[in-house]
Amino acid sequence: MSSHAKEIRSPLGIILPLDEVKRRVIIDALDKCNGSYLMAARLLGIGKTTLYVMAKTYNYQAPSTQAHALMTVLPRQPLDHERPDLKRMGSRVNCLVAQLVPGGERS
Repeated sequence: MSSHAKEIRSPLGIILPLDEVKRRVIIDALDKCNGSYLMAARLLGIGKTTLYVMAKTYNYQAPSTQAHALMTVLPRQPLDHERPDLKRMGSRVNCLVAQLVPGGERS
């Protein structure tokens, strides 16, 4: 369950806010229809454009899109010791700290 939706516990069981129910139904329909907006819209009895808008509102990503994003290898980032700009920044910070600490600067 998403962190923004709060459950209400009652003697009848757990009651979800209507917005959370809509989100779950839309995502479930799209997943069951393999991301086909036309089929999911027919299944839900709503217009395809309405479904597009709702899916965008709920940040729906088709499972194949999610899988592709997970399988994408990001370019290698250089380690800190391989980046001279960070070395220079570190030495500059050390100089500034030495100036702030009493007796730290030796001139």
